[in-house]
Amino acid sequence: GGLFHLAITLTAFLLLRSLLGSERSGAIALLIYATNSSFQFFNSYFVYENLAIPFLLAAVLIAWKLRTTAQMSNAWLVAAVICAAATVVSHHISAIFLVAILLVASIDALVRARDQDLWRLHLFSAVTLIGTAAYFISYHRAIDPYFRPYTTGVFNPGTKPLFVPSYV
Repeated sequence: GGLFHLAITLTAFLLLRSLLGSERSGAIALLIYATNSSFQFFNSYFVYENLAIPFLLAAVLIAWKLRTTAQMSNAWLVAAVICAAATVVSHHISAIFLVAILLVASIDALVRARDQDLWRLHLFSAVTLIGTAAYFISYHRAIDPYFRPYTTGVFNPGTKPLFVPSYV
């Protein structure tokens, strides 16, 4: 539990420092995050999500570097794929969030940074999307029971989902 707590703290700081552009801003943002009750309690337990979060944050950090740094080694791309793979096999919801973040980053790069050479970011996003889909298809029997209450009405017309919005 404590190791994951430390890993989340370190990767969150590194990501916030990169996103905000300074160590002071990153530290202040991390301090604000540390006031969250999840930081004190949930993040200190040994659960699969806590194993996935540091890898997710590291993958997002490397994706940010791939997006903003002109010359990145292919080794960083390999590290990003390893972090993404660890996220996918550790926690399915974290994997979905990682895919969503990477897709948004790739679309943003296509729209706003057309003149930059960002093939590593796009390749990373594509590999993560394909790898996540392949993992979900391969292990659907383990993942399906978790999602079934939320998707029953979506994939099986005529049946009601567990949670029905009040306007229906």
